[in-house]
Amino acid sequence: MAPNTSELEELLYRARLMDPLALGQLHDQYYPQIYRYIYFRLGNELVSQELTDEVIHGMFDQIQKSLHFKNGLEGWLLKITATHVQAYIRGILAVNKQDIPNEENFPAEESTPSDTIWGLKMVQNAFSQLLPDEQHFLAMRFALALSLDDIAKKTGSKPAELIALQFHSLQSLRCLLESVGNG
Repeated sequence: MAPNTSELEELLYRARLMDPLALGQLHDQYYPQIYRYIYFRLGNELVSQELTDEVIHGMFDQIQKSLHFKNGLEGWLLKITATHVQAYIRGILAVNKQDIPNEENFPAEESTPSDTIWGLKMVQNAFSQLLPDEQHFLAMRFALALSLDDIAKKTGSKPAELIALQFHSLQSLRCLLESVGNG
């Protein structure tokens, strides 16, 4: 459970003073959420751990610079986490100089052991083809199980915009999955 506003302000103040207990509490509070979001987006345990560590260290650096976070600490963490994920994806694409693989690029022996594994790969592949904003929204909505109101508060978005984004994101994902199923 996230600390209330006054508890969070006290925790941030103590963290700014480099109180090890406060830093530990912040780490324990936010590491699982950040990791879950990144893993949902990338599906790679080691990369998720590394990027989560980067985000947590960035949070500690930001706390040293300022106690103010636009859209609150959780909103700031979501934005920075999404930025790290996008930078990682851009880096991978630049190194490989190719598009994100589609289902034809998966070796047959990896995709046939079970329908469950193949289905997961299809969803991961389709998810990777969504626009970055759609991926970010769906990760917040489903990996972090945030309500539309929570996402609006953390991102500074309007609920009506989020409803439209949810509809469009799920519609895009459905179309991508149908194209794989019909192809």
